[in-house]
Amino acid sequence: MDNAEKVLLASVKEDDPHKESKRLEIKKWYSVYWPLMESWGERKALFFQNVFSNKICWEVENASNQVTLNRYTIGKRLLILKAEDGQKNLLNLFDRYRIACWCCFEEEIKAIFEEFKSTLGNKPVESLVKGCNKGALMIYWSHAINNQEHQLKLNNEHPYVYAFRCAMIEKHVEALEFFWNKLQLIDSIPLRRKEDLLMEAAYNKGHFSTDNVGMVDFCLRYLREDKYYELLKRDFRQNKCYYTLSILRRNYSFESAKKLFKHLKPEDLSYEEYATSMFSALNSIVSVPDDNFIEFGSDMLASMWNCPGFETHRQHYLHDLSVRLSSRDSIVRLIRENKAVKVLSEIINSLSQEQMQSIMELNESEYKVFTRVRDKQLDNSVGDSMVNQSLGSLLNVETVQQEVTDVRSKV
Repeated sequence: MDNAEKVLLASVKEDDPHKESKRLEIKKWYSVYWPLMESWGERKALFFQNVFSNKICWEVENASNQVTLNRYTIGKRLLILKAEDGQKNLLNLFDRYRIACWCCFEEEIKAIFEEFKSTLGNKPVESLVKGCNKGALMIYWSHAINNQEHQLKLNNEHPYVYAFRCAMIEKHVEALEFFWNKLQLIDSIPLRRKEDLLMEAAYNKGHFSTDNVGMVDFCLRYLREDKYYELLKRDFRQNKCYYTLSILRRNYSFESAKKLFKHLKPEDLSYEEYATSMFSALNSIVSVPDDNFIEFGSDMLASMWNCPGFETHRQHYLHDLSVRLSSRDSIVRLIRENKAVKVLSEIINSLSQEQMQSIMELNESEYKVFTRVRDKQLDNSVGDSMVNQSLGSLLNVETVQQEVTDVRSKV
C-alpha cells in the first residue's frame, strides 16, 4: 500500500460504523484509478480526503445495511476540485479528461475537448484526436465526439460494442454500465451477441484489479439467470477454474456467489474442488470487513452445503475436515468470535463418530469445541441469529480462545 492510498483510507473515521466496508470500497476504486493516483501522489490525495469523507459519496442499502461508493458522484466532484487558491482546478485538463472518459460524462468530455481545441493553433483536430491515446476509453471518446469512429478497428461491429469492450479492458464498471444501456437501444445487435459480451466481461481477468468483482457483479445483474450455467462453463474453459465464483467469494459478494453456485452440477466439481470451495467460503466469512456481511455469507455457505446432488462431495469435505488441522481453523474461529451460523451446526453434526475420533487424536481442544456443538441439538426451525446466541452461550468464548491458543503454541 503506497502513501496516497493510505491518505485516502484515512478519510474514513475510526468510529465510522462502516469503517472497514468503506475502506474496502476505496481500495476497489483506487485499484482502477491507480494510473492517475500514481502521478498525483500524496499531496493531491490529501485534497481527495474531503471528497471521500463526504456523506453524499456513500450509499447505504436499507435492506442489508451494506455501504457502497457512488463512483459517479466521486468522478463529478474530482472534476471540479479546486487547488489551494480556491480558483484553479486541482487536476490538469488531461487528467480531468481521462476521468470524464472513464465515467462517460458526455457533456464534460465535449467541454474539455473544446478546451483542448483552443490550444491547437493551426494544427488539425485530427492531431488532437491521435494525441488523446492514454487508454482504450479515451481513444474511443476522442474519436466518437469528432465523428471519427470509422477510424477505429471496429471489426464490422457497432461502435458501442467496441466501446463496451474498451470498458471491459480497463475495468471501469461505470463505463460498462453506460455502454450496456446504449447497447439496449440498438435493435440491430442480436440478444445473443449482447449476452456474449456480458459473459466475456465477467470471466475476462484482464489486468489485475481488486475491482474485478465489480465487473462480475455487474454482469450477473443483467445476464438472464438461465444463462448462468453457460457463463460458468465458459469461465472454466477460459481460466481452468471457476474464476467468477472465486472472485465473488473473496470480495464478499456472497449473494451473487450463492446465485451462481446453485447452477453448478455435481459433475462440474471434483470432490477436492468442492472441499476447496467450502474452505474458501468459510475463510471469506471469517475475514468479512464488518458483521453486516455475516448473514449473507451464512446463506451462501448453507446453499453450498445443501446443494442437491452433492451428497458424495459433502462426505469428502467432512473427511478433509476430520484429517486436516487447517480445514477446521475457520469454523473454530467463527465460534470463538461468536459469529457461528446455523450451517456450522449442521456440518459438525454430520461428522461420523470415526471422523470425530480422528479430530480428537489430532487436536483435543478442537474436538471439545465440536463435541459441545454436537451435544447441543439445535432445532431446525431456529434462525441464524438464535443459533449465534445458542452457540455463543454454549461455548464459553474465553475458554475456546484459550484452548485454541494453547494448541497453536504446540503445533
